[in-house]
Amino acid sequence: MIFPALLLCLWALLLQPSGAGAVEGGRERAAALYREAVRLQEEGELERAAALLRDALAADPDYAEAYDRLGYVLLGKGEVEQALRAFRSALEINPRLQSARTGVGFALYRKGELREAEEVLKEALVLNPYPSMTHYVLGLVYEGLKDYDRAIAHYKKGIRKLRSAGR
Repeated sequence: MIFPALLLCLWALLLQPSGAGAVEGGRERAAALYREAVRLQEEGELERAAALLRDALAADPDYAEAYDRLGYVLLGKGEVEQALRAFRSALEINPRLQSARTGVGFALYRKGELREAEEVLKEALVLNPYPSMTHYVLGLVYEGLKDYDRAIAHYKKGIRKLRSAGR
């Protein structure tokens, strides 16, 4: 009984147009809005960046990177709960998006949920052991837990990763 249902689901997926979650022409529009939002975020225009990212997500609701970026913009604005929701939305679309997993850990850290943050950040490092940001946030978590040796170790790893990336 499961086999025919599986075939039906696969058939339905094959009939969907590519980018089925996106509005007509939404993928390109969303990408353009995303690029502009990145520029605005870098210039400190967080309100405008958040608005553009929301517009990008309206155009393409399956744009995991836009949810991820929105999470970091919202963290920058101090909207931790909304940031956490954005990161989790990104992970629903792409569970392997390491940056979003780091974002969840950062948001949990900001909420004071240090043990939960530690677990999420360790998962992020399993996905990709190289991002300096993940090591930095894990250092913050260990500092908050008063585990200074591990905090320093992660700060140092983050710095080494930055240096090896030529930054």
